[in-house]
Amino acid sequence: MSVTEGTSKAALWTGRILVWIPSLFILSGGINSLRHAQMVVEGLKQFGFPESLLPFMGTVALLGGLMALIPATEVVGGILLTAYLGAAAMAHILAHQPMQWLAPTAFGIAVWIGLYLKEPRLRTVFPVKR
Repeated sequence: MSVTEGTSKAALWTGRILVWIPSLFILSGGINSLRHAQMVVEGLKQFGFPESLLPFMGTVALLGGLMALIPATEVVGGILLTAYLGAAAMAHILAHQPMQWLAPTAFGIAVWIGLYLKEPRLRTVFPVKR
């Protein structure tokens, strides 16, 4: 596979890693949500959410995680992951867990830095002046 035009090999691989790690974690969480894993059910109860949300959460997590891993759909996947991670961060904030929102926020930032490094079209839409 050749390096995408305008993207160095180092930026491409750094971007891939920054997208893959959060995506794989979220895919795992999506599978656990769809399985109604006990730890996910307990987490929902802790935040006061009904168990009926699990199919929706799992679907968004699976679609976002998978789409972020496929180059043709990675930006749409990034948007879905941002929604998922934003909801997770907000749940922690509303539950008065002041430091717990940092992990989903950091994952979201990592995904977008990774996509920015990998995808030259994003750099034309959001240029960073040096």
